[in-house]
Amino acid sequence: MNQTLSILIVEDDQHLADALDSHLTAQGHCTFMAYDGEHAIEFAQSVMLDIFLFDLGLPGISGIEAARQILAEHSVPAIVITGASGQAELEKITELNVQAYLVKPFTLAQLDSAIEIALAQHSRLEQAHKEISGLKSPNHLFDTIDTAARIAMKRSNLSAAESYAKISQFALMRGHLVAKRSW
Repeated sequence: MNQTLSILIVEDDQHLADALDSHLTAQGHCTFMAYDGEHAIEFAQSVMLDIFLFDLGLPGISGIEAARQILAEHSVPAIVITGASGQAELEKITELNVQAYLVKPFTLAQLDSAIEIALAQHSRLEQAHKEISGLKSPNHLFDTIDTAARIAMKRSNLSAAESYAKISQFALMRGHLVAKRSW
C-alpha cells in the first residue's frame, strides 16, 4: 500500500484490535478503533474513512447491522474479520457487498492483501457507477432508433416495420440487440 489510509477497526477483542492498529499505523495509516457497533457508527459519521474492518460478533449492535448502517451512508470498502464461517454468516455478509472476508486467525500479510483487493474492487465499482450514471436514458436510445427508422423510411421507401427490421438486422451484425418499441 503506497497511500496513507484512514482506517476504522471495529473489533471487540482488544488484543486483536491493538495488533491490527500497531500493524497498520506502522505502515503509516491513520487508524480509529471501536470495540462495538454503536461506536463504529459514531466514528463513521464523524471521520472521513478510506476503508473499514469489522468483526461480526460485537456487543450491542452487531457488526452486520453496524456495517449496514455505515455502508448505507458512506461509499467505503469494507472487510469482514470474523471467527464465524458458517453459511448463515456468509449469506448475511453477501447482502452487504463487502469487498473481503478474513476468517480468524489470519496473518498480517493476508490482511494487507485483503486491503489491497478491497481498495481495488471498490475503485472499480465506483468507476462502474460513474459510467452507468453517465449513460443516457433508454428513452434517448429509443429516440435515436426512431430517428434512424424515419431516415431509413424516407431514403429507402420502407414501411415502419421494414425500417425497424433493417435497423435490428444491422445492430445484430455488430453484436447488439434492439428491443422493439411501439411505433
